[in-house]
Amino acid sequence: MIRLADVPCANAGVLEIVPAQFQSEYMQASAVVHGQTFSACWRKAGAMVHLVYEDGDQGLVPLTDLKAELQA
Repeated sequence: MIRLADVPCANAGVLEIVPAQFQSEYMQASAVVHGQTFSACWRKAGAMVHLVYEDGDQGLVPLTDLKAELQA
């Protein structure tokens, strides 16, 4: 599961990886993989979302694969 937030990325570990000219475009994110939560940041890249994790891992997810989280 990936959660994208609409607030600027504040994760120093991720921002060190992202080139300075793009840092202001990245928003906060998190991902849960096999029960473990990872901090990340994201930005829209055409029809994709570019995710950068604090461990340096990166990935692209098609916008069509994302859906809004239902609020209880």
